[in-house]
Amino acid sequence: MFIYEWKPATCIKADPNVAAEVFDELTKTVGLTPENLVNASAEEDAPLHNEFEWNDEKAAEKYRVHQAGHLIRSIVVKSVPDPEDEEKPVVVRAYMQAGTENYEPIRVISSDEEKRSILLDRALRELVWFKNKYSVLSELASVFTAIDALMEADNEV
Repeated sequence: MFIYEWKPATCIKADPNVAAEVFDELTKTVGLTPENLVNASAEEDAPLHNEFEWNDEKAAEKYRVHQAGHLIRSIVVKSVPDPEDEEKPVVVRAYMQAGTENYEPIRVISSDEEKRSILLDRALRELVWFKNKYSVLSELASVFTAIDALMEADNEV
């Protein structure tokens, strides 16, 4: 038996069990894709209709904000190691959030103890999320063991 839930902090009002039924039906018929879900939800009496913005002007603005976030999250910064060192360049996101809705340069976050701590807490939560998401893959057991050890060490601090 399965119990469907929305992820924590998700602002979705629809019953997750109803959503799963819609998803399963799409899987069986036309395939579960974002486009097919939008099409299946277009009618006002569709179970997930109210989870979408149907006002085209508002939807367009939300989409542009989504695109802007994508741009911010997509730029990376690459370290340039000393040619005499054998280190490989490191590539990381150039801007991240650390405790506010504002994005800041990673160099600012990494040099501020409080912001760095917030980022580390998020990284640890994401490791747990990764473990939960992929726990069915026994091939990653050693990774999961390392995550568990890291979490135990963090709890001891």
